[in-house]
Amino acid sequence: LADGALLNAELTMLVGTALLGVALRSWRLIAAVLASLAGGLVVTGAFGLFAFGAFNLISIAFAILFVGLGVDFGIQFCMAYRARRHASDDLHRALRDGGFDVGGALALAVASTAAGFRAPRRSAPSTTSASPRPSSSRRPVPSTTAATSSRSSCCSTAARTAKRPVRT
Repeated sequence: LADGALLNAELTMLVGTALLGVALRSWRLIAAVLASLAGGLVVTGAFGLFAFGAFNLISIAFAILFVGLGVDFGIQFCMAYRARRHASDDLHRALRDGGFDVGGALALAVASTAAGFRAPRRSAPSTTSASPRPSSSRRPVPSTTAATSSRSSCCSTAARTAKRPVRT
């Protein structure tokens, strides 16, 4: 995993920055998105180290998801800001109105993503057990009492074969 990690990180940053350049066309917006990603990764990494003590493959996968979602949300916010900024010269108003424009949609996206990560997962049944049981014990054993057998045969057969009168 560590072999070539630095080269992969550098190439990823280069390609990611180039894609941000194509999407945003402003070095200030690109710097803002990258700064917020870096800050978020530092805080998230610090929390992960504090909570779990070490990084693992899940930590790396989470960092990749964090960057992907962060860039997506950053692009959406920056595009809304840019549209507002071209409409007026007031920087603070453009930031505020851009946030209002996409804030609800981004909050919903964050909530649905968080819910997806918190969704319960069904675990696969264990194929091995401590004491293997014979195959016959896995099937229910039919009852052999006279009352049960006569009632089940009577009711089930009668219910299936009985004709009901038609009301006119």
